[in-house]
Amino acid sequence: MKLRKRYVLILYPAFFSVFLGCYNKKSLAQEPNISTCRCGDKFNSLYKKVKEDYIAYYLDKAKRDSFNSVVIKLIEKVQDANEIDCEKYMQQALDVFHDGHLFTITYPKTGDTLLMKSYIKEIKARQITVGEVFKYFKKQTKYAPIEGIYTDGDLLYAIIKSPGKSITSYKFVAFSFSKNAKISDSAHYKLMLNELAEKNKFEGIFLNRYSLPRYTRAFLFKDNELLATWGGILWQRISINNFKELQNANLVNPFIPSVKKIDDESVLVTTPSFLVDRNKFDSVIKLNEKIISNSKYLVIDLRGNIGGNNVYRNLLNFYITLDTLKIDGSSLVLSSEDNYNYYKSSLPDSTDPMLAFMKLNPGKIYTRTTNSMRVYSIANNKIEKVAIITDRGDMSSAEAFILQSKHLSNKVILVGQPTGGVIDYTSINTIKLACPETLFGYPTGTIHDKLPLDGYNQTGIIPDIVLHKISYLEIVEILKNKKKAL
Repeated sequence: MKLRKRYVLILYPAFFSVFLGCYNKKSLAQEPNISTCRCGDKFNSLYKKVKEDYIAYYLDKAKRDSFNSVVIKLIEKVQDANEIDCEKYMQQALDVFHDGHLFTITYPKTGDTLLMKSYIKEIKARQITVGEVFKYFKKQTKYAPIEGIYTDGDLLYAIIKSPGKSITSYKFVAFSFSKNAKISDSAHYKLMLNELAEKNKFEGIFLNRYSLPRYTRAFLFKDNELLATWGGILWQRISINNFKELQNANLVNPFIPSVKKIDDESVLVTTPSFLVDRNKFDSVIKLNEKIISNSKYLVIDLRGNIGGNNVYRNLLNFYITLDTLKIDGSSLVLSSEDNYNYYKSSLPDSTDPMLAFMKLNPGKIYTRTTNSMRVYSIANNKIEKVAIITDRGDMSSAEAFILQSKHLSNKVILVGQPTGGVIDYTSINTIKLACPETLFGYPTGTIHDKLPLDGYNQTGIIPDIVLHKISYLEIVEILKNKKKAL
């Protein structure tokens, strides 16, 4: 496998959603009055920016046509849609691109809006206690995959089937409460969700007592152990069977990696997120350096890692077998005013020929050529083989970690399920739309110059060994060549 270019990968802490359109070119060109910004205004502004700035709109005709078709179907609905429905419609349009680096962020609004008042009234009328939450689990004999108790390291969240109708006609509701909550304390509404067509994918409303409820999507990963929600929110499922166990619950921060022995020769490193402070990530790796270095077999459980930042280098260093890596190839960048300003501020050399091209050729594609050599230190320890466990929750910088691991080491195999496929389009820019509270984030370039062919976004990164059920002991046996994977 050849590393085509230097990856520039960012997963903003709210992934996806965007938009687009109106009836004619004249209306699309008009800027909305910010003081009376409606959903239709957002769509107009976004449509203009998608066409001008988003490189996949230029490169992938099939996706472009599908996108425009969805826009036409939605255009009447969006004109005066409320905030929740507006975000929902924008995402429906953007889904055709299958690009997790394409999104909008709307800053939460505050104030006594009619929508806010209606939600607060409905929530108060249907409030339940912490004791009632645990009564629900005691009565149930069969649960939906999403139901259960979760933690973000600080609070607990119980997801159950919705106890009411009207605004709570959402199928599932998440309640938050503290570890020290009393049985009579109120459990606070936090999340309302309905299932989408794709398995373990949900959409709904995220609630905050201090701002307007916002549209969100949520995803179950890692055999339903992790729930990831737009906004960089990650909940880890924990085992609590009744209220008496609440105060003794172990609230683990789901963003922090962990290390433990599988057997005398094998060690497991769990990395649920790269959206974590580098020092915190490195401190865990450093603390367990001897355990990792003295093991023959290293298993890295990457499942559910939606990406974040390039914090993984010290983990990668344990199994590098290549001292030099030649990086050559080409990538593509779309010329536009917004993209020009992005690269002008981020490139160290203001005389870069790409900037001159972009300034003079809006709407054209610039081909960037990379030809360099990188030097690495070969790992010196007892590690003989490495298995990285993957699933569809692995995206963006997590996929970059996978590819770099395969490029830099002959010890690595991938096991599990295909990744999420959020890596083909890179170098993320974020700009303000005409509606000032909404930002548009989008990729300005590509990972290589052959897209949309020969990419990962449609298929994900396919593991060397596909496993539908994960057993750490079985994976160790595979590494030891004592058992062939089916």
